[in-house]
Amino acid sequence: MFDPAAPIEASIAPYILQGLSESSKACVERLLAHFSKESAEHKYPLSSEPVGRLAAVLVLLYEEDGELRVLLTTRSKNLRTHPGQTALPGGRVDAEDDNFVVTAMREAHEEVGLPLNCPDIHVLGLLDAQISLYKISVAPVVALLTKPDILRSLKAAEDEVDRIFSHPLEAILDPSIAKKENLVDIGSEDWPYQTDVYSTSDSQVPMLGNMTYRMHRFRSSASPIKGMTAEVLIKTAEVAYDKPPVYGHFAPGQLRDFASIVAALNQAPKEAANGAIPLASIPISMPSQGIVPYERGKQLFPDQELEQEERSVRGTLVRGLTLSDIGMLDRFEGDEYERLLVTVHPLTPFGSLNAPQGGEGDSALLPQHASPLPPVSELPEGVEAHTYGFQDIRWLEPTLWSFDDFVKKCAWKWYGGVQNPWTDTVTPYAEEVDTDELEVEKRRAAMTADAIVRG
Repeated sequence: MFDPAAPIEASIAPYILQGLSESSKACVERLLAHFSKESAEHKYPLSSEPVGRLAAVLVLLYEEDGELRVLLTTRSKNLRTHPGQTALPGGRVDAEDDNFVVTAMREAHEEVGLPLNCPDIHVLGLLDAQISLYKISVAPVVALLTKPDILRSLKAAEDEVDRIFSHPLEAILDPSIAKKENLVDIGSEDWPYQTDVYSTSDSQVPMLGNMTYRMHRFRSSASPIKGMTAEVLIKTAEVAYDKPPVYGHFAPGQLRDFASIVAALNQAPKEAANGAIPLASIPISMPSQGIVPYERGKQLFPDQELEQEERSVRGTLVRGLTLSDIGMLDRFEGDEYERLLVTVHPLTPFGSLNAPQGGEGDSALLPQHASPLPPVSELPEGVEAHTYGFQDIRWLEPTLWSFDDFVKKCAWKWYGGVQNPWTDTVTPYAEEVDTDELEVEKRRAAMTADAIVRG
């Protein structure tokens, strides 16, 4: 039975540190002192959170050439959430896990083959909790690997991890240290920025009273280290090296700890203009696409008048959802999206959803190519329906997606039987889909039709 309040004691004897360089030894000792003080003075903040919304990640440190490095992965592009992004090994808590350490180690074993119950992996403690983009409270588990040769036997789980790599921990505080690494090319898919080793930007977070959030990005030998992963590593490095980063960690007025963020989120429902109750969410990555009303979206294209085709959104119109279904969809979409009442024009008659889910059933719901739109004057009579629009356009890229491009590059994440363009494989039904969405799928209405929303 999982116990989020279970005390985590360091599993490292003093003699183990003798094999480290003086610098690395000092870093580990500082981390141990920090965790000992924190556990003595404060109850871990996630002790009252529901198990279903908890996760853990592993910050695995090891020494190479006298410096501490951290193990990282690049998530598979097959995954629905954060595809292709840098991550620490980790994932959701299972009810059978005893504590956060068990979760982090189990997930690292599943993702990269890190041995379980390894005597050369020594837990140091739990770092400050984080909140992910998907409303999951995350506990970072910091550990030291004293036999780095073990890393040679690691193997990426094909469906979850594209690459396994590492990065100097101190380079998170001073990105110039990473220049000695075999870094990806500037301007490439893995570093689409023109800066040398570090990129940053500030954005406002509406659900936190328009607090400014600072995104950090670090160039690596694989994918950019950014978002929550960067935040966890910044905190780890600050404690280990007992110094601040050479850049400004926080934006002016940015909330700096888990308790303050939770307190602000608890106040958010009182301030919501539309009466909706926002859920806990911190922006940790830059979305590349989203549906927005035309009046809002045209701000992204101030010098371009969009054609009717460009102002329209195609989709599947579903009828018969219950209030409970819609409530689960609201929860799934989270704070980044708002439910909008729009007028849609059905382009085909409603059809049955009784075909088997997955394979032909799901791919039949998603045409691979869109037929030309009829003139506006010939569109069928409009009906009112709800859809989800992205709230803050500052997190969107000014790019127009055709229906065909969206199906090819994105829709395979949600629909079974649709080809993944990155791997040329057919995605199984509901791979990596949130359990709330699966429940909606089980109970979704039996009638659908192709439809168009005009901006």
